[in-house]
Amino acid sequence: MAVQHCVLGLLLLALSAANASAAQATPPRELLLENVRVVDFSDPGAASYDETSLLLRAGRIAYVGAAARAEAGSDAVVLDGAGRTLLPGLNDLHVHLWDEAELGAYLAHGVTTIRNLSGMPFHLELAARIDRGEVAGPRLLTSGPILNSRGPNLQVNHQVVEDGPEARAAVRAQHAAGYRRLKVYSNLSREAYEAARDEAAALGMDLTGHPPEGRRGPGVPFDKPFAIAFEEVLDDGFETLEHVESIAWHGLRGGSGRSGRTGDRETLHPVARRRRSGRVLLARAGRVETPGG
Repeated sequence: MAVQHCVLGLLLLALSAANASAAQATPPRELLLENVRVVDFSDPGAASYDETSLLLRAGRIAYVGAAARAEAGSDAVVLDGAGRTLLPGLNDLHVHLWDEAELGAYLAHGVTTIRNLSGMPFHLELAARIDRGEVAGPRLLTSGPILNSRGPNLQVNHQVVEDGPEARAAVRAQHAAGYRRLKVYSNLSREAYEAARDEAAALGMDLTGHPPEGRRGPGVPFDKPFAIAFEEVLDDGFETLEHVESIAWHGLRGGSGRSGRTGDRETLHPVARRRRSGRVLLARAGRVETPGG
């Protein structure tokens, strides 16, 4: 069983353990959770087992089963689950984390991994502090600053690039700073997007974000198509396309994204009529890996 982070129902014993560990010079080598109910999600019937013990050793699950067979050391930290249900920690794979003060709220709701998609330098430092046990918080994955070009969707926290050289330089700078995930945004020009995509691939960075649309001329998008068609992006190796509305807006508009208004049933986008096989996914638990891993 490869689950690394565990929480206990509404009491969240893992939060108690994290707070206790943060107050020590080093985390306890062993943590024994006793008298818990576990659910076997690999079983089609989701079988559950009461009065179970779980032993964490050096941050890994070493044993799950009957309490009498749990071989914990004499210095193990022992917590009584009082019969509550033990679950794997939840993953929230699209957040915008603005302050360290938010971390406790994630833990309090059972979220033990978050994926921040508007990176700033403090996110890299905060992720390292969490990994070192200096602050209690969920495992923090982060993109770098959002790459975008000028246009109607530009925001103050975006890093603006307009052409290929600017985009490549921005990606290289993010990689050098320690980011391993690149987020692209709607207004990116074709030249900037393609350069950023290729540079990220060359550096081994994950690619995620909104479907780039290119520069918007008069009549776009209702009377004229986006400069970058939705189907062009689908095979570009995105880790995820963020937001269901991105798929609804682009994938369901008419005429291969090149004509027709949204909701035109006579000219549904071909993407809406066929199934895609796994390369482009909605953000979901279990997909994201540790940066650099």
